[in-house]
Amino acid sequence: IRSLLENGLVMFNVPDAASAEEAVHFALLEHPAPRSLLLIGGGAGGSLLQALQHPSLERVDYVELDPTVLELAEKYFPAQWIAARADPRVHVHHADGRLFLKTTDQVFDVIIVDLPAPQTAQLNRFYTLDFFREAAKKLSKNGVFSFQLHAAEEYLSPDLGAFLRCIDKSLYEVFPVVRTMPSESVHFFAAKRDGILAADSVELLSRLSARHLNTRYVREYYIRFRMMPDRVADLEQNLRPLPDTPINRDLAPIAY
Repeated sequence: IRSLLENGLVMFNVPDAASAEEAVHFALLEHPAPRSLLLIGGGAGGSLLQALQHPSLERVDYVELDPTVLELAEKYFPAQWIAARADPRVHVHHADGRLFLKTTDQVFDVIIVDLPAPQTAQLNRFYTLDFFREAAKKLSKNGVFSFQLHAAEEYLSPDLGAFLRCIDKSLYEVFPVVRTMPSESVHFFAAKRDGILAADSVELLSRLSARHLNTRYVREYYIRFRMMPDRVADLEQNLRPLPDTPINRDLAPIAY
């Protein structure tokens, strides 16, 4: 296994099929038939190649700030990167993810942030109310916005719970529909209206079967386990904002 670190933070590990699959498939399955995807970060580690399995996708815009990341991927992670880069549906942009989102004229069916948690001021910019508003503007009417954050399988410590509630509350300020999927990483899914996100594991599994994805970890048994009603309800209870839960903003970076 090789790891790519940037400024002391692990960006991704290769090979890590579980992380690569989960980074994109859950979000894409939450959309009934995604045709366009914006992937911010992480794609060179295998998630971009995974996303390209979805048959309805016509265009994928992949934003990677540092071109050195892709040079290293070509040298050290060729199995995960070269085939993805060669796909004619893929358009690579060396740009800041927020700047790209703010300046592009495109709208997307799915926007996925595949970046580390907001451990730095730079990363925190992708988990703020301000960024969520920018993402909502560039989502199609039936679009899905998604990201994931490290959590815990069984127990959320007070600090971790406060952090996740802050992000969840900030997301709800922009999107009327927000769902979460529990596990060691919490996946957040947001939409601008009802009827887009899968209602339950049955609908998600129906979409998984129809798309004939070649996956090892985003599979029937894992999805059923992760979306057990009691586990989902417990997470939602833990994420429910408290009276003093703050909102994460660009100029008030509480999460960072």
